[in-house]
Amino acid sequence: MKTLKIHSSFLILLFVAQHSSLNAQVVINEFSASNLNQYVDDHSDYEDWIELFNAGGSSVNLTGYYLSDDSLQNTKWKFPTGTSITANGFIRVWASNRNVSVGANYHTNFSIKQTKNNPEYVVFSDASGVRIEVIRITPKRKTQLGHSYGRTANGGVTWGVFKTPTPNASNNSATSYIGYADKPDFGLIAGFYPTAQTLSITTTEPSSSIRYTTNGTLPTAASPAYTAAINVTSTQVVKAITISANSNVLPSFIEFATYFINSTHTLPVVSIAGDNLDVLANGDKAQKPLGSFEYFNVNKQRTANTYGGFNSHGQDSWSSSQRSLDFASRDEMGYNHSIEEVLFNTSPRNNYQKIILRAAGDDNYPADHQTSNLGSAHVRDAFVHNLSVHGKLNVDVRRGSKCVVYLNGQYWGVYDLRDNPDDHDNTSFYYGQDKYHLYYLETWGTTWAEYGGPAALNEWSALRTYILGNNMATASNYKYVTDRLDVTGLVDYVLINMFTVCSDWLNYNTAWWRGTDSTGTHLKWGYAIWDNDATFGHYINYTGIPDTSPTASPCDPENPVLDDPEDHIGILVKLRQNPDFNQYYISRQIDLWNTVFSCG
Repeated sequence: MKTLKIHSSFLILLFVAQHSSLNAQVVINEFSASNLNQYVDDHSDYEDWIELFNAGGSSVNLTGYYLSDDSLQNTKWKFPTGTSITANGFIRVWASNRNVSVGANYHTNFSIKQTKNNPEYVVFSDASGVRIEVIRITPKRKTQLGHSYGRTANGGVTWGVFKTPTPNASNNSATSYIGYADKPDFGLIAGFYPTAQTLSITTTEPSSSIRYTTNGTLPTAASPAYTAAINVTSTQVVKAITISANSNVLPSFIEFATYFINSTHTLPVVSIAGDNLDVLANGDKAQKPLGSFEYFNVNKQRTANTYGGFNSHGQDSWSSSQRSLDFASRDEMGYNHSIEEVLFNTSPRNNYQKIILRAAGDDNYPADHQTSNLGSAHVRDAFVHNLSVHGKLNVDVRRGSKCVVYLNGQYWGVYDLRDNPDDHDNTSFYYGQDKYHLYYLETWGTTWAEYGGPAALNEWSALRTYILGNNMATASNYKYVTDRLDVTGLVDYVLINMFTVCSDWLNYNTAWWRGTDSTGTHLKWGYAIWDNDATFGHYINYTGIPDTSPTASPCDPENPVLDDPEDHIGILVKLRQNPDFNQYYISRQIDLWNTVFSCG
């Protein structure tokens, strides 16, 4: 019996030793949260990724092992059954938040944010939940666009930055760098000043130089060297980088600030700046520049700043000289994951990854200073959407607030800051529906699935066919529909467009959607309003409504001559077969006429 106990103890110790050895030989070898447009996954997306390396001479079964972005919840995502990493081999895992695995394409249920106020982690744990390795993404481990952070030699103890990452491949022959030079410090905070100012710039980086620009463009090694304080005599955007004399140290992140000299505004001010940003804003839609974004509140304090990408926004409105722009803050660039500020007084939301700088150009169509645009006001769309919010209509909207925009230090005009209901950050915040749990359809000339693909289109088509092909006066048929369609939202969608005499909807600017995550809300199909510039007798009658005057009949939306390719009005008319729905439709119209849309 004593001999048996000794043998049992020996076997247990041997198992533990072997298990620990297997754990130690598989390590996190490299990861990147900066993959904006380099390495594409099996869904044609560019996602964060984590690479594991097996430093041992035998394969390791990773079934049941874990990865996580949270040091307090290290069993967040489990490797599926049958996952194995070969001797001296690699496995790349996409940190995409998809939580699916097909073949060698592994997708976690989390993504990596490198710019969060509370730093995230990359955690690797064994099948018992024991942590093998924990890496905290501190500011020193943030990477610039397209870079990765990894071991300078496979499985080694020294880490560095790779300008050219090596996912699923050896790090041994790749060029690595110690890190980035220390970012410059500005001796003057961004903001508004009544007179010229003097700006001093310093850095703690040894054996280095500071390069800067004052026109909002990206500083490089060829930019002017900082040798003495800069005299800021007019409004300008100053950007600076530190360049180390050590070739193993990469140039720093950019420090940037806008200084307004003798400028007074009562609205919030947005300063945007970047290479070729003016070329984009002056009409070249092919440009997709990267640049900075700064938000100054009505008290003239900078309360948000970040870096990201710009592109054109709008179609007909680009015939005007003041054009709309989209901005997306990019965590991949290492500055900030979002614009961290409350932008609209109708919402508590305080972070926006994407935002629209909308010039309301369709409310100025067809172009600047033409007699045919008589009555344009640059306010219709935002007014209609904000009115819907204040009236608590059951539709999604683009919230709006006015601001002044400066571009590369130049005054660019009054714009609307707008959020976007068809952005998954929006649906996630308000309804708990992320981009992988959306069926989102849109019509603009043609109909497509912004999210959800063919499954979304097919589900909607089947529901529409059912409604149009069955008697809605039958209680069971009507219940089948109301279990799937928010009919009150359909009513509000029709009425807001009817009351404002909209002539650019149904065949254009129409959006409807539902969420598929049962833990969230908005599980029924509902509607979002979109581009309501063609209201109150202005713009082009694309939809073919019979009358765009203030005396238009409230029954006009039910007119069969309307261009309505998805038959939303046909659905409304069919639902009116049901007496309960019909009474609600009439009562809701009377209610809104005497409250939200009353002129009294």
